Amino acid sequence: MAPYVDTGILVKSNVSERNSHEADVLLFGTLPPLPLTHFQELEIRNAMRLKRGRGELSQLELEQSLRDFQEDIDAGRFERPIYDVHAVFWRAENLSARYTAETKARSLISSMSRPHLK
Repeated sequence: MAPYVDTGILVKSNVSERNSHEADVLLFGTLPPLPLTHFQELEIRNAMRLKRGRGELSQLELEQSLRDFQEDIDAGRFERPIYDVHAVFWRAENLSARYTAETKARSLISSMSRPHLK
């Protein structure tokens, strides 16, 4: 099984932050390709754009970060795992029904539809 890399690590590797060096060490110490789902790709790009909206990145820095991320994809550092999107959502719904009231976790969809919430 391939290691899972959290979105936060992937963002730090493409955007200059306090822990970016540590993220790079972790990522480049892992043999490619790393799995990258469609949801992660959206989440990473969205996080970069959010940093632009918050004034944490200039427009040029955002564009360079997005290019760097795409170059990593094109270079084969990542690959899309094969999965059935309908099965993923069915499983997510079942997990939500079972655990959300207890864990108070939010889904990616609810997080995206209400970006003003933290």
